[in-house]
Amino acid sequence: MTIDTKQTIAEFLESIKFSTFPCQKGSSLNADVTTRDESAVFWMLAVEIPQRTDNATEWVDDANHWRLTFESEAGRSMIIDYSQGSAHATKGKRPPYKMIANVPDVADVLSCLASDSMGVENTRCFEDWAGEYGCDTDSRKAERTYKTCQDQSAELARFLGEDNYRTLLYETEPE
Repeated sequence: MTIDTKQTIAEFLESIKFSTFPCQKGSSLNADVTTRDESAVFWMLAVEIPQRTDNATEWVDDANHWRLTFESEAGRSMIIDYSQGSAHATKGKRPPYKMIANVPDVADVLSCLASDSMGVENTRCFEDWAGEYGCDTDSRKAERTYKTCQDQSAELARFLGEDNYRTLLYETEPE
């Protein structure tokens, strides 16, 4: 009997040589990239932004918003807005002890993108997708969310390449 084992997201990232280097709040996306791992084939830049630009209004005031730029040595890129709740922040060490946003972990980001992509890949249309997620098929907000997931899924496949995209979705376990 053969047991089908899937790799973890961390193992997947290592296998495709993915690197992360954060930028500080207000930094340019043209940050000094000489600090990245030179063996990296894919990398992610993270810049904290004051609010999302994609009209995702359901986030609470204390959420942290990021502009993530994914790039590859092959010249492909992908830019997304990504948000995290207040649990992804660390209390400052000096008064006034303000919460400091933690840079998104690339494994968490890709896990979220993979989950959203699987939702699109495993349904035939908006109505099927809405049924899977308990959304009203008459909801314009749900339809916008579906369209965003479709667009990001296509972008992720283009960025990673079809083989890596399929590996991420079907041969990788979230951590």
